[in-house]
Amino acid sequence: MFNGIAKPNSDFDLKYILSLINSSLFSYWQIETSPKANRKLFPTLLMETIENFPLKAVDKNGQAKFVNIVNEIMNLKKDGHESAALEKQIDQLVYELYDLTEEEIAIVEGIL
Repeated sequence: MFNGIAKPNSDFDLKYILSLINSSLFSYWQIETSPKANRKLFPTLLMETIENFPLKAVDKNGQAKFVNIVNEIMNLKKDGHESAALEKQIDQLVYELYDLTEEEIAIVEGIL
């Protein structure tokens, strides 16, 4: 990824990246690392924040789990439906991907 645009030979599906940057873990990480992030204000997402987030290399099959849920969320949103349960599924996948403990998950969710 370069300047927020995926390179044609990128090993990352854009929807996989989308799922990560919309996860609770990314929100927590942004609050903790970005000087312009603030829980109470409208979130400002800086390209530097995305570029510095430690993306986990996952094969296409692993990414497909995330991509399928993102597709479901997008379809629900398009039809005006709620997607909180699916967003929670993404969070759980992200927590597993980054090997978070129950205590670490509680910290992440407690900050948000």
